[in-house]
Amino acid sequence: MKAFLLSVFYLLIVGHETKVFDACELFYLLRSYGMDSSTWTGLHQFVCLATFASNLTTNYFTSEGDHPYYGLFRLNGAKWCSNGKQASKNKCSIACDKFLDEDIKDDTECVKKVIGDKEIVSSKQFSEWPLYEKHCGVEAITIIALRCVMFFPMSEWFQQLLKKKKENPLHIKVHK
Repeated sequence: MKAFLLSVFYLLIVGHETKVFDACELFYLLRSYGMDSSTWTGLHQFVCLATFASNLTTNYFTSEGDHPYYGLFRLNGAKWCSNGKQASKNKCSIACDKFLDEDIKDDTECVKKVIGDKEIVSSKQFSEWPLYEKHCGVEAITIIALRCVMFFPMSEWFQQLLKKKKENPLHIKVHK
């Protein structure tokens, strides 16, 4: 019966639009959502978390015992969202399936609540994610920093983004 329910749930997930991010694409998107600290350290940590939690895939789902995990950041359904099937604290006041689509704005808002919305993120604030503790040491975060800040601006994706900005520049009017 449990296998049947998981199969049905998987079919529901497949119906959602899925996005698989490039690590640096996610880095800059998270920055636009205000996930960065003054030193950008937080961005690297969030990208590392998403890499090992979901392989940068938005429709990620798994269930371990009585705990379902959802989305890019592998958010615990027993604590942070409601799936309508089991008791949940639902600390982010959201349906779990919202974490399975391409729109990660709601995911990031919930992650901010998970870590306590601190400006600079410490390792202890990532205790909700054992995978982070296991895989996201200084070396991994440094590699993400170098790739996204030093080398990514030369990538084709980033160049296309710059081209779009030149075609549709942001105009700011200053009122005197």
